[in-house]
Amino acid sequence: PAQPVENMQLQELSVLVTSSIAAFCLGMFMSRRKRDEIYDSEFGAHAALIGRTPLVRLRSLELLCPGCEFLAKAEHMNPSGTGKDRMALAMLEKAAQELGEQGTVVEGSSGSTVIALAPLVVAKGYKLIAVVPDDVSEEKRNHLLAMGVELKIVKPASISSPEHYVNQARRVASFSQQRAICTDQFENPANNQAHCKSTGQEIFRQCGGRIDIFVASAGTGGTIAGVSRFLLSRLANTRIILADPPGSSLFALVKFGVCYAPQQRERTLRRHRYDTITDGVGLDRITSNFASATAIHDAYRVTDQHALLMAHFLFRFEGLFLGPSSAINCLAAVRAANDSLHQNEETSSFYINLFNHFFWHRPKYRVVTILCDSGQRYLSRFWNRQFLENRGLEWPPNDPDMLRQVLFAII
Repeated sequence: PAQPVENMQLQELSVLVTSSIAAFCLGMFMSRRKRDEIYDSEFGAHAALIGRTPLVRLRSLELLCPGCEFLAKAEHMNPSGTGKDRMALAMLEKAAQELGEQGTVVEGSSGSTVIALAPLVVAKGYKLIAVVPDDVSEEKRNHLLAMGVELKIVKPASISSPEHYVNQARRVASFSQQRAICTDQFENPANNQAHCKSTGQEIFRQCGGRIDIFVASAGTGGTIAGVSRFLLSRLANTRIILADPPGSSLFALVKFGVCYAPQQRERTLRRHRYDTITDGVGLDRITSNFASATAIHDAYRVTDQHALLMAHFLFRFEGLFLGPSSAINCLAAVRAANDSLHQNEETSSFYINLFNHFFWHRPKYRVVTILCDSGQRYLSRFWNRQFLENRGLEWPPNDPDMLRQVLFAII
């Protein structure tokens, strides 16, 4: 009778040991997971927060273009509130190799890039000099001054002029008495490489490897070039679409192969690059970053009025308070999807469309775009009713049904 009792004790001991080992292994696993979720960077905590932004579904856009799914990479959720954070970090990592422990970083920018650079430069112990055009929004100026950036505000000029803010930034770095480097966002390959290595890979993974159309505007060309290069290396049939503001010459470059816009004539040009209330997107030349794109298949031009309508639509139906660049991207995304649907209907047979409608319950096109800026930096311009009306623009209607109808009519 003692033997069964002894066997039972051995079994209980075995179960106890096994449970203890399992609990120990689970604890180690969970501890490891927690350690993996702690982000760190030699450039400081701000740098550690850059990237890994969420991908959100914009259901309201699906009402404007039924049959398509719209996803947006929320780059405005980077720590500086801009999609420029990724390339700012990449450029600074490259500059640090030359500057060493001390030095000065110089950048010519319309605002967002130097806002992204400032906390990184300060944490590294460097000085930042920003050369910006005088039409940069008041919010951006105040933001830069609050971070201790040395501002050099210059008059608008053509890129061919030595007085253009980019050329002046290069000159400031060249003649600096201290060790200085111009990060040169427009021509620096670290820009597009950062988006190829991080933004493009994140989008591909978050979408589960299915992306039919990718839409983005171009400020330096780094985002659309880097993301498209990665996506096309994995998904050869993905269509890459450029969203462009009025006066930018990239629209004509993609559509007709000629880098020109009528607004570039000196007698009609009001601003340093193009006639629009939007700053930070649109180009009057082919930058090295833009030229590095594998392919851009089509382009859509979005007017200020249409971008304004889309921004109000997204706020009303999605609760997203966005800047003009994000609105331009979203409107071009809907137009690209709508045109693709019509082309598909013309080329597909009636029975194929019928089968897809009733039996294949997935969107015909998955469209991905970028939310690159928040509306908080445009309170004095893009979200200022008086400013807009003085520029001849109409404030969008407050009634949601009317807003939807107006936007639907321009798609």
